[in-house]
Amino acid sequence: MIDLIRNDPSICYHPRLAAAFVPVSIEAPDELAAGWRVGADGRCTPPPPEPEPPPSASALLPKLAFLRRFTQEERIAIRAQGKTDPVIKDFWLLLDLADTVDVTDPGMVQTIRYLEHPGRRAGFDPAGGGAMSETFLHGVRVIEIDDGPRPIRSVETGVIGLIGTAPDADVTVFPLDTPVLVAGSRLKAAQLGAEGTLP
Repeated sequence: MIDLIRNDPSICYHPRLAAAFVPVSIEAPDELAAGWRVGADGRCTPPPPEPEPPPSASALLPKLAFLRRFTQEERIAIRAQGKTDPVIKDFWLLLDLADTVDVTDPGMVQTIRYLEHPGRRAGFDPAGGGAMSETFLHGVRVIEIDDGPRPIRSVETGVIGLIGTAPDADVTVFPLDTPVLVAGSRLKAAQLGAEGTLP
């Protein structure tokens, strides 16, 4: 196989490179483009397709890394509730049997959403996206941005640290007299509060 070019190589390349090209006489297809090749039989073929990218490794977490996304208090509370709640009991059973956790798996996402239910635990969003109700944390209203571009998908790095008031904003979105934290997740907001970076 050799690379095909339509023009005289001596016009396009340095003389040493041009000398490496071998002229061929074929009827090249109209769609001939960069990367097409001609075989010994004179047939033109397109370049091989680009290989499909492998599945994202960031979606598969070792079990320990997944569990560390919960605070110790959250893990203890969820384990205690698993004694009486069949959904949480099933969650722990499957987690105990797993080596890795796919945080994009629809079943896992549904279970995490169930664990987010008010009264069970603070919010946790393993993939860094999705809807979340507003909550209050250390006297600061917490709102997650769940639409528009979200290039940062990790809970650890997904904070858009914004605390303040918005004097010209719509009072229904940003209260005029209350500081507002906009974060990638409630879990990260809680970590900021625990580290003393929130009022």
